Amino acid sequence: MAKPRWGAFNSSDKMQVTQSGGYMVSRFSLSDPLNLILGVRLSDWELDQTYYGTERQYRYSNELTPYAGIIYDINDYASVYASYTEIFQSQNARREDGSLLDPIQGRSYELGAKATLLNGQLDSSIALFRTDQNNVAEAIPGVDVIGQPGTSAHRSVDGNQVNGVEVELIGEVATGWNLSASYTLANAENADGKRTNTSHPRQQIKLFTTYQLPGAWSGLTLGGGARWQSDIWRNTSSPNGQVKVGQDAYAVADLMARYRFNDQLSAQLNINNVFDKDYYEQIGFYSQYWIGEPRSAVMSINWDW
Repeated sequence: MAKPRWGAFNSSDKMQVTQSGGYMVSRFSLSDPLNLILGVRLSDWELDQTYYGTERQYRYSNELTPYAGIIYDINDYASVYASYTEIFQSQNARREDGSLLDPIQGRSYELGAKATLLNGQLDSSIALFRTDQNNVAEAIPGVDVIGQPGTSAHRSVDGNQVNGVEVELIGEVATGWNLSASYTLANAENADGKRTNTSHPRQQIKLFTTYQLPGAWSGLTLGGGARWQSDIWRNTSSPNGQVKVGQDAYAVADLMARYRFNDQLSAQLNINNVFDKDYYEQIGFYSQYWIGEPRSAVMSINWDW
């Protein structure tokens, strides 16, 4: 198809981003069960912008991001660890005049344990984490970016925190029975103790399991699972000004069945959102709702060479 013949076009917002970086990491064995990891990343970030005829430049050079971690092996099956890293992360949020906010900076800490259970068949882990962040984007109620109706203007705020825990189990619970399960809690608050990052769920649970039948039915594997998340919401622009839109907590269930005829040929049926749950998987972005996928079924036949 021939390239269209475009008419005169003036970009109101044109950006060019250039990023470069390098890192170095060293691992030290302090003793037989104790290991230390030290690392650092060097980053350069440049952005050239033409915003409604005004040229702007953003430059961040030689930004150092150090990292440290220590691991202690309790035995051949379990270990504990602690880690620390600093944060330098660019962001796309804009002030009212269209200029970009400075990158997010801060520190992140993590403390955790990992263990292999059931003679090495089941892996388990738990992690406690905390992140302190400055220059975090916060929407200014009722204020849009100049020249971009429907795009909320933001300001930088300091003192944000994210505290949470993550637990995971994955592996074979018994002969033919596999399990994958996780729970995540991420509590994000600003310096005043109010919830932030509200467009992401505070809690999530994921569970999926499969079972391969024994004996004459060993070619058949049945499986199912569910995923649940807590409520989300955000303030967004509308013809009536700023409004709060959201999605209540919801769960979605899936099923699957696979039959292996021989070493090469198998057939699989997946049914997603079995109960045809109505939900929104994304809210408020440019005043939109994105409807979650309704019930669907997919049959596939696979041939392994």
